[in-house]
Amino acid sequence: MKFLYLLLSFVSWIIGLFLMLVAIVGVFSEDNIGDMIIGVVVSLLISFAFIWLGVTMSRKAKRLGFKVISDEKINKLLIAADEKERKSNVKNKIRPMNNGIAYSNVAFNIKNKGVQLLESLYVLYTTKNMDTLKGRFDFIDHMYSSFVEASCDRRYISDVQESIDIYKSMYYDRVLYDFQVQLISVPSRSLLQEYYIGCVYNCFCRFLEEQETQIAALKRDSAKQNRIKRIVDIADEAILEIDSYAVNKQQSQSYIDDITTKRNKYLIK
Repeated sequence: MKFLYLLLSFVSWIIGLFLMLVAIVGVFSEDNIGDMIIGVVVSLLISFAFIWLGVTMSRKAKRLGFKVISDEKINKLLIAADEKERKSNVKNKIRPMNNGIAYSNVAFNIKNKGVQLLESLYVLYTTKNMDTLKGRFDFIDHMYSSFVEASCDRRYISDVQESIDIYKSMYYDRVLYDFQVQLISVPSRSLLQEYYIGCVYNCFCRFLEEQETQIAALKRDSAKQNRIKRIVDIADEAILEIDSYAVNKQQSQSYIDDITTKRNKYLIK
């Protein structure tokens, strides 16, 4: 998706600059002054439109902070999730499952829950609804222990690969991000929480952008004030959520500071 935005940005810039050049050449080549003015104005307007489109696509590309992952990268990440690292996670969190019978009891759930985990991680990344975000994270949080516990077994990675294959076949039009593969192949609660607070921040920013667009279109002051109050309430909710799950204090504080700055612009005096 990020590559597509960058490609559209580049093409738009090229078309815009080309049309601007056509407009400049038209100034010197048109005999009829009236036709010349109309042609130049139209060409300039179209060129500016394409340049604006290029800027917009470039900004969208920058907003996509996570990388799309290829099949080759998936395999590398899965291989990198070696036995030592997975056992370290289990040792620090939950008692390892050392016998094959114990793992067999959860293997089926791992395959199916793996798809659910990938789906939920995608929702966390894309939603602009704070209630949806918190509900999905609560869902992940309740089942994530199964992944941490099972990850010590050598068969875990093959089950994860199967989950990824099922997910890709179900959602062939979705991109698979590196964070999704990392959080399922090397399950870690600290990484999950770090990822979550980033999603809380992104969710608020998307929500704010939507509300600002709607406020600009509203006529009644009362309707605008209701939207503004909603922005302040969601900002407070996002700050509390980030503070509750903060792992990297420096990073989480930067999120809180930015949300606070945006929130303070809408405080009703």
